[in-house]
This record gives sequence, structure tokens and C-alpha cells, in this order.
Amino acid sequence: MIVIDIDNIRDTIKELTIPLKSYPDDFLGFYQRINNSISAEINIIKQLDGIDLIIVENLYKNYYRSEISPHVIIQKHEQETVNIWILGNFEHENQIVWELSEVFADFYVEFLLMPIFHVFNYADIKPNLIQEFQQGIIVYECEENLSRKVSLS
Repeated sequence: MIVIDIDNIRDTIKELTIPLKSYPDDFLGFYQRINNSISAEINIIKQLDGIDLIIVENLYKNYYRSEISPHVIIQKHEQETVNIWILGNFEHENQIVWELSEVFADFYVEFLLMPIFHVFNYADIKPNLIQEFQQGIIVYECEENLSRKVSLS
């Protein structure tokens, strides 16, 4: 049954990821900027049919605070891009990428990290792909759970 499969996929993804509200320390403000951008454009995102989850890779994997001074941030590796995974049930992926590139424009300008969008229909998600989401941050979750609406129709 499709609904059970989608629920299993969502549950597995949610076990591997971190909800934005639970993220421990956004000391550089990456996720605050993303949250502000999403909040400002929430109506556009809701109008895009099929978006269920937006997950951003963990941007802090390359940063840590100095043990000597907590105000000093050290970057281990330079990063020029950020992976953003969009999950749901879609018909027109190009429109989603176009609109979300506008939503993430402020983030790009402020942090100079180019968003790379990966759009996946639940039907196309393979188990090995789910591991890529590990430690990613859920920055948007559809309130109405569109995937269930589509599956039940």
C-alpha cells in the first residue's frame, strides 16, 4: 500500500534528520536565515503542489568553536555549495526548483553558499539515498502532509 510505504519512508527520514526547532546551536545563523526566508515566502511554498519536506545538509560539519575562546569559530574545510533535498509527490519539478531558488536567494547572498536542489518523489527514493539525509536539518514540513492526500486519492 502506497500510504504505508510513504509513512515508512517519512518516519525513517525523520529518524535520521534533526528538526530545525531541535537544532542545538546555530552559532553562525545559517538556519535562522533559512527559516526567515521560508517564513517570508511560506505562501509560495504552500502553493507549490507536493512539497512535503525540505531538508538542508548539516552546515556545521565543517565548523567548530575554539576551545580557547568560544567567540572564535574555526572552519575545517571550505564549502561552496549546500545540498537541499525536497521530498514529496511532484509533477513539475522545474517550477519547484525555480521558486525555491528565489526563497534561498538571501541565504546565498549572505553566506555565499550555492544551494544545490535535489527533488525526489517518494516513489523514487531508494534505501541507499535515505542515508544521504543523515544529520540533515528539516527546515520545512508540510502541515497537511500532502503525500497522504495524494496517496489516498
